[in-house]
Order: sequence, then structure tokens, then C-alpha cells
Amino acid sequence: MFGDRFKVSTAQCARIVNLDDEVCGGMIHTVDKVLIPPTGDIKEVITNGGKYSKFMELLEFSGLTEELETEAGNTLLVPTDSAFDKIDEETASKLKEDKEFAQKVVRKHLLKEALCCSGIQRNNLLFNNSRKRSSSGDLVAVRRSNSGHLYADKSEISKCDMMATNGVVHQIETLLATSAVTNNAQERIDTFTDIFNFNPFKLF
Repeated sequence: MFGDRFKVSTAQCARIVNLDDEVCGGMIHTVDKVLIPPTGDIKEVITNGGKYSKFMELLEFSGLTEELETEAGNTLLVPTDSAFDKIDEETASKLKEDKEFAQKVVRKHLLKEALCCSGIQRNNLLFNNSRKRSSSGDLVAVRRSNSGHLYADKSEISKCDMMATNGVVHQIETLLATSAVTNNAQERIDTFTDIFNFNPFKLF
């Protein structure tokens, strides 16, 4: 019941700001931006994006292209080319040589639900619904900071709601970690940060 207050209604990731205005013979819902028809599937969106070529190379090497073309209702957190420049040489080499590792990295960036930026909430101690299940089986903490910035784990979401015919794409600035050890340590850091930054006046 209390979780309902955190729900956001959207149409193609546009927030519905006014529901159920009755008119003669119909109903009007008001959205906060113009709806533009998607021009392709998730793969086509990132192919045409202009700055995701390194992720496309990783996707081709992993052999998971078909997942982004055929599966529906997913969210891709796509790293920019500059995000790949931040990783160490050992990891960069492994991404090019180890297909199984490449698959894990790609799937960590694919969430098993359609998530719009307007639906990303701040964490609080009562209703922490930030953790989303990725295609790899890992949990990714997708959250809004107290200052309003959006993050996937520790990576900033710098561009939102690129709509595809089979899902939605958000741009991130850092690759998401895939190591179980790293994830567990990060989860402990996130939990401590949430408690330290807890503000009871921002619960509702």
C-alpha cells in the first residue's frame, strides 16, 4: 500500500502529469513532453547514437547482439566510448579476448525491466526499491541522489530515455563492475552511505 506513493505513470517515458480528464467521447491524459515514435530496436538506437562504438564492438564479440534485437521490455545502460578509457589495461585486454567475460559485462548492463528515468527514486530506509535485476543475474542499484543526480551503481546516468521499439536506453559514464567481490563491497558502501545521508523529511 505505502509503495504505491512511489509509483510514477509514464507513456513512452514521458511522465503523465494529469490523468482522466473526461471529454466528449473520450479521455485525456497530459504528459510532460512530446512523444516521438522510436526509430528502431535497442541495437539500432546505440548504433545510431554516435558515441557507443566500443560497446558495439564488445557486443559483437560477445555474440549477444540478438538479445538486444529481439527481447522486449528491457533497459540498456550503455557506456560511452570514454567510459572504456577509464578501465585498466588488464580488464581492457580481457574484454577483447575472453568471450565469457565479455558476455557477463554486456549482460550486467541489461536490466530485465523497462525503467524510465522519471521512475528512478531516492533511496530511503523504509522502501529501498533501487536494486534492479540485470540479465547477468546481478543486482544494479539504480537510484536518484539527494541532489537529483541519477546513478547506476556508482556510474552517473548522463542521458535518459532513448526510446527503442523493444525497450529503453540510458547513457552511463563508467562501466559497471562485474566482480562478485566488488559488488558485495559496493553494496556495503551503498548501505552505509544511505544510512549516513538519511533524511526523514525526504521519505514522503
